[in-house]
Formats: sequence, structure tokens, C-alpha cells
Amino acid sequence: GGWYDAGDHVKFGLPMAASATMLAWGIVDYRSAYTSTGQLNTALDQLRWATDYFIKAHPSANELYGQVGNGGMDHAWWGPAEVMQMSRPAYRVTTACPGSDLAGETAAALAAASIAFRPTDTAYANTLLTHARQLYSFADTYRGKYSDCITDAAGYYNSWSGYSDELVWGAIWLYRATNEQAFLDKAQSYYANLSNQQQTSIKSYKWTIAWDDKSYGAYVLLAKLTGTANYHADAQRWLNWWTVGGTAHGADGTRVNYSPGGQAVLDQWGSLRYAANTSFAALVYSDAITDATLKARYKDFAKRQIDYALGQNPRNSSYVVGFGANPPKNPHHRTAHGSWTDQLTFPVESRHVLYGALVGGPSSANDQYTDDRGNFVNNEVATDYNAGFVGA
Repeated sequence: GGWYDAGDHVKFGLPMAASATMLAWGIVDYRSAYTSTGQLNTALDQLRWATDYFIKAHPSANELYGQVGNGGMDHAWWGPAEVMQMSRPAYRVTTACPGSDLAGETAAALAAASIAFRPTDTAYANTLLTHARQLYSFADTYRGKYSDCITDAAGYYNSWSGYSDELVWGAIWLYRATNEQAFLDKAQSYYANLSNQQQTSIKSYKWTIAWDDKSYGAYVLLAKLTGTANYHADAQRWLNWWTVGGTAHGADGTRVNYSPGGQAVLDQWGSLRYAANTSFAALVYSDAITDATLKARYKDFAKRQIDYALGQNPRNSSYVVGFGANPPKNPHHRTAHGSWTDQLTFPVESRHVLYGALVGGPSSANDQYTDDRGNFVNNEVATDYNAGFVGA
């Protein structure tokens, strides 16, 4: 089990867990949509592929394997997964060298998944929840950044935001899974430790929920779960920065960069992933509030961003492999390409269609993109690129 991370074959634990949490979140909050489109069983099967792996990666209460495969050795070879040439070392966190971010996010994923599976498989849901409880206790009791211990991950998925966000995030999902007040109390207590915008006393708002920082998801879910004003203010300040800018709730009047064609571009690397993740959270928040203006603002933003990725853009082209008009045909993905000669350029055309994969997209706010297999900034695919996208 477990997902290969992106166009490579390393099983990186932090983005895998973050992606699993996001996928489960979509199933939990929008189960009826998955059912009506005939995708519920497919989504649960995909989620189980990750959660089965997390169970195996958690052999004892305070031990979690957080990576399989060495980044450098893996990336040095270009070929399909079926004939991998390199050794596959495994790396873990323990009480001697802990990883609160990794364990906390994996706890969140398993707790969220337990809610998703409970209507159809109670025994499995209970197993997931048992592991989630143990992992959260491990994360909370033995504090540390996982990338300080699994040092190979630091060059790829360094825990820039630290572990405070995952301690809040994991507690939120355990509260949702158990309805135990102690978890909500812990989430709210630890919320004060989330980062502030630089040189201010207000919570960070100029980034978004992704594999590293879960603060933005915490704003939305705590606002939804408690109705408390400060969580709503933090969620709105963040989502306003992605939509209209302005100075409400102490914001500084700036907003995310927009392309002429309407894409919200946060960062050059995987820009569509950030827009999709924000879109999903914006839809969850929009559905949780009653203010008509804000509901429409955040829903319209999300629809515009997802439509952009699906093909309503100046290129009139889809950014989803195998879908829509003029979709990408050369994603930076070893197994889809299927080279048997360790060559990025041979065969010229990919052997397999990686249906449904969202590529990174434009690296600047200019709507420009080239379907180039060698360009991993614009044309790589990854589990965390798709996780929020499918929910939205």
C-alpha cells in the first residue's frame, strides 16, 4: 500500500498523509456528491490504499515509518515502478527522534478516514481510530520536527511550518471522529501557537493549506465547528486575500497575484495545486456560513479556479491528463512515461495515459504553459495536487 509521491517512486509520509486527510475530508463533508456521481466506492478504495499503509507503517504506539525509498537514488533513475533498480531503505520516527508533524498529520488522516469508512465498515473505522489516537498521543507527547530525524526528507518535504499546525489539525479531526470535548479543547488551546503573519499579531493569511501548513484548514474547520468569531475572522482574512484583498480583519490590502485569464497564482511550483486546495476549503467555508455576500464570493472564486484547471482559460486547454480539450500528454511521471532505457526522452510519447492527474500548471501569473515532460515545476503531478482538487 501507500502512494508514490509524484513523478517519482518515494513514499514520502508527510505529503501522503496530508493528501489522505484532504481526500477523506472531501468524502466526509460531501459524501452525497460522491454517491450521486458514482465515485464513492472508488474514492474509498483509493483512501484505503493509503490508510492500509499507515497501519503497517505504525507497528507500535510510538513508532511510525515516514518514508520508503531514498530521494537521491530514486530521482537519479528514470523508469517505471515495476522494474525499479535502486535499494528501498525505510525511515522512521521514534521517541528517541520524534516527528510530531508526521505523526500528527497521520493521526488526522486516520481519524478523518475513520469517519469516511464508518457507514460501510465499522470494524475498519475502529481500527483506524485506534491508530489515530495512538499517533496523536505520540505526536503530542514526544515533540519534534520529523525532517530533523528523517533527514533525507528535508531536501524534498522539509517541515517548514513546524508541528504546531499538525497538533491543532490532528486534534480537530479526532474531535470530529470521536466527539470527545478533550480533543476540541486541545485544538483550541494549541491554536495560539499557529504562526502569525510576519511582524503582526494576526494569524498568517498569505499562503494556503498544502502538505506543509494546515493552519488554514484549522481556521475553516474551527469556525465551522464552533462558530467562534476569531476563527471566522482568520478564515475570512485568508480567503479574502485569495479573492478580493481588502483590509477587513486587519489585512493589509494586498491579495494573491492573478493572471489575465483569472488564475490565482501563489507560487511558481504547482500553482494549480494551491488554487485547488484553497478552492476546496473555500467551498467548505462558504457552505458553513450564512452571509450571502461572503458565501457567493468564496463559492464563485472556487468555481472559477476549478473551471480554469478544467479548460476555461486563455489556452482553452485542460490541465487534467486524459480529460477535456488539449490535455497534457507528457506529465513528469516515470511510470506513465514508461521508459525501459532510463531516458526521459525515450519513448517520445508516453506509453500510458495518467487519467485524472492535475499537472502543476503555469509558474507565473501569465497563463503560459508548455507540455514538457522534463519540466517538473509546471508538468509534474502529485498526490497532494489532486487531493483538494477532487474534493472541490
